[in-house]
Amino acid sequence: MNSIKTQTTFKGGRLATRALLLFSMAIITAAIVAAKPTPLSFHSDLNYLVRALETYHPNPWQNRKRRAFRQDLTDNPNILNSYPVGPILKISRALSKLDGKQQDSVTGLNLFQQNVAWQLLPVEFLIIGQELYLYSTSADYAQYNGLLVNRIGGVTPNRIIGSLKNNFPARDKHWFQTYLRITDVLHYFGARCRTQCELVLESQDTPKLLLKRASFKTVAQAQPQATHLIEHFMATTQERQRLFSDIDSTLRWVLYDNGLASSLLFNDMATQIRGMMRDRNKLNLIVDLRGIHKTDPILERRFVDILKEFLALGVHRKIYAVVDTSTGTATYKVLNKLDNMPEVVFVGQSTGLALATYQDSQVIELPSSKLKVSIARRYERLLGGNRPEQRFIPDQKVSWQASDFFAGQDSYLDATMMLIEVNESD
Repeated sequence: MNSIKTQTTFKGGRLATRALLLFSMAIITAAIVAAKPTPLSFHSDLNYLVRALETYHPNPWQNRKRRAFRQDLTDNPNILNSYPVGPILKISRALSKLDGKQQDSVTGLNLFQQNVAWQLLPVEFLIIGQELYLYSTSADYAQYNGLLVNRIGGVTPNRIIGSLKNNFPARDKHWFQTYLRITDVLHYFGARCRTQCELVLESQDTPKLLLKRASFKTVAQAQPQATHLIEHFMATTQERQRLFSDIDSTLRWVLYDNGLASSLLFNDMATQIRGMMRDRNKLNLIVDLRGIHKTDPILERRFVDILKEFLALGVHRKIYAVVDTSTGTATYKVLNKLDNMPEVVFVGQSTGLALATYQDSQVIELPSSKLKVSIARRYERLLGGNRPEQRFIPDQKVSWQASDFFAGQDSYLDATMMLIEVNESD
């Protein structure tokens, strides 16, 4: 009799445990379902987004109509099945169409502003020209630096890069290079990169490379470090900030990163340049404007005044401004003022800024999906200047080769020095 009671109690305990387990699973499933947007909740997010655009954006419907914008966001309800990547890409693409002519790169979704711990591949990629190269600062993969990437998870890089450009607003190249590391994004565009990712490299010694994705505890850890190509050549802070003379007739003023935003750094550099430029043998000044994303209006004016002072000290003096895609929107006023000086020659590649720009972003959170959207609040058109193009195009264009980068050569600076020698020999 006692054995029967014990057996019944044991069975009852197992049933209770199973019921509790099923109940817990139901709660977890319900929470997951509740967190994922439904067509109805997504529709309410879109209404909220439209109202926010009309509240903050200076000209939201310039090239698009509100009806077309809504249609872009609602014509494929299956997009919700791939949350959060699907809705992010859908909204980003619709926002990028709002003002494609003026290249509004402020309004859109930034993957790293979302409350998502993205999984990234443990290597970096560099887009140079139309090709993709592997680049890693880690000792585990440094031996593969400079190798051309032919396939990522069975998909060609051009297919993924093309899809990214079609879905995200125009942003700096380093963002696209970072997006190429996100396994969810790669998977969305057809690459097999869920648990591990196979890279096919252009190398007989290493035809394939298997990568396991890296896990990040916080979103902040996954944010890109905005690695610009110029930082590859200037390894230390002292080198990036130093001021030096390349040849007898030429000075070089390096203004990387916070060169026009930090008063202490600027004052130190300004003192040095003023002392050196009084040498009447110094006929040329190279101003390196690459990698600048922060400026201060007061320092901008002082910077331009010093350049004018340099030109006033000699009738044959010239300034060579080096620019490329890492020359940020923050410098457009400086570029405009320099462009009006006939003694200034621009060398490099087209800048990463539009001459008519949207600025001052307002970040909103969509109530249902909790996705964060940046909306431009101010539009400013660059008045004056001699260039009608949407991007600042240099006088002397310089081609950039992958072999130069991985060899540690600065093609822009080399081309500038050659141009100076040619001009001096005339």
